[in-house]
Amino acid sequence: MHFEGIDPVMPMGGVFLAHKKDFVCSATPDLQTNCEGVWCKLEIMGCKTLYLCSFYRPPDITDPAYLEQLNTSLQRIMSNRNANILVGGDFNCGDIDWERMHVPTGAQKCQYTKTIS
Repeated sequence: MHFEGIDPVMPMGGVFLAHKKDFVCSATPDLQTNCEGVWCKLEIMGCKTLYLCSFYRPPDITDPAYLEQLNTSLQRIMSNRNANILVGGDFNCGDIDWERMHVPTGAQKCQYTKTIS
């Protein structure tokens, strides 16, 4: 196993990605922004490049600028590369109704789901 990780922006923990050493995976410092997210690029012969991100938004962070940092990374990939993107983690968007897969009208955290959709 190989790990890519960052120290947290806030004193809460941190994020990491783990992958088998068999995979050609490289760090992507040009995608790092001012949020708790770590990126790597996975290259598989004959396939599009896959960008992986492990992301965390602390529940007490309500400033939309925090998720805009993630959006900045996504825009960098989409504007310059022909690739696939997989983002996982804990977005702490508590207003999502996971059973129905939607955000109720008037939900306080609706702005976050619009950014990550």
